[in-house]
Amino acid sequence: MLQPLQRAMALLQQGQYDEACGLCQQLLAHHPDHFAARHLLGVALLRQGRLDAAEQALQQACRTQAPTRQLAQAWNNLALCRQHRHKPEAALAAIDEALGRERGEAAFWLNRGNILEVLQDWPQMRAALQRALTLAPGLDEARIGLAVACRQLGRLSDAREQLETVIEQDYDWLREYILLLLLQQDREQALALCDQVPDSDSLQGVADYVAEAGDPALATPLYRRVLERDPDNACAAHMLDALTQQPSERAPRAYVEALYDQHAGAFEQRLVGRLGYRAPELMATALAEVPPVRLSPALDLGCGSGLLGQALQTRFPAIDIDGIDLSAGMLEQARHKGCYRRLWHGDAAEILQRLPARHYRLIASTDMLIYLGDLAPLFAAVARCLHPEGLFAFTVETGAGDGHQLHGSGRFRHGADYLERLAGEQGWWIRSLEAFPLRRENAGTIEGLMLILERLPAGPV
Repeated sequence: MLQPLQRAMALLQQGQYDEACGLCQQLLAHHPDHFAARHLLGVALLRQGRLDAAEQALQQACRTQAPTRQLAQAWNNLALCRQHRHKPEAALAAIDEALGRERGEAAFWLNRGNILEVLQDWPQMRAALQRALTLAPGLDEARIGLAVACRQLGRLSDAREQLETVIEQDYDWLREYILLLLLQQDREQALALCDQVPDSDSLQGVADYVAEAGDPALATPLYRRVLERDPDNACAAHMLDALTQQPSERAPRAYVEALYDQHAGAFEQRLVGRLGYRAPELMATALAEVPPVRLSPALDLGCGSGLLGQALQTRFPAIDIDGIDLSAGMLEQARHKGCYRRLWHGDAAEILQRLPARHYRLIASTDMLIYLGDLAPLFAAVARCLHPEGLFAFTVETGAGDGHQLHGSGRFRHGADYLERLAGEQGWWIRSLEAFPLRRENAGTIEGLMLILERLPAGPV
């Protein structure tokens, strides 16, 4: 019994997850209640990214008899799995089960702090990470997290004190410390630290972190430093335009592509888990409430990692969906979901011009139009490809009046009057227009609009 488990563990450590899973499953076929095999199987599945199966295996391990410390570790791994599945409340319940069995494990308290950061429960996050540091004073990851919690609670001096005692001053430390210095109006020291950042891409990452986690205006001098090093950096130039309110009609392709390629691996955990993004599910629900219409084939503009395709397939199992996205990294994530018939890499408006006319029964988009100011060219391209009885469904960030505005976040906002005018120009009427909370951002919520458009009927409306 011991030898196959040792082999499975060695395979896991070597990254040979399929082989490790196979050995564990062989053991479980003969000994279904073997805790170590079940637990190891769950960990191997988690490393593979097979999250549904990993959660099931880890749940079974947690229900199996085993020594208390081993059960605590299984509950901790279940919490990690649930974090990856964007289930922070369930993850918190699992880590509390682990801590109920083993309260002296610093890693468990660190995990609890990370979950509470997603839930934005700053007082509890602070308490968890303080406990972790009591147990393991040299745990730099906990100290940086504690600084984040203190900053969010307005305890800037406490946050700085934590950061100044960090031993391994890595990139996470650097960007948090620069943000804190700027919040404390210590701009000279912050810019001096920026000069220690080795390349323009890393410095832009610091600027993006400052813009997102603090007041976006704080990042203005950082983006200027990026452009001093790399004058052709489209991402920094766009963000500087947004922060200085320069006129713009769309985000540069290089900006959007680089943004999503960079964050492809952690996109869903951040957007769904941390920012509470539910637009794809809400759109699928809204389309299900439309009087019976045919929605296949469908086209997902800016499909990203495939969240909308997944939501549509759940609601409409027989639907055929194609997808377009600028980011090759995001398309790879979408491909793994298996819900798309075809995927294209490129600009949505350009690809629409090459697709069959009047073909799609549904053209949908969540969180793509926020990178376009003037929507008229895209609306015209959609009108060309949309079936006469088709629907065009999309979301935007809520703007004002009959126009669009470039926000300091680098994203555009669009007014309902503007969208209604563009729809009328294409011969569409608004079947549905709903305001909804699009995502969390800093201490507030970004408001969105969800629209479902269709062709004007031949007779009076």
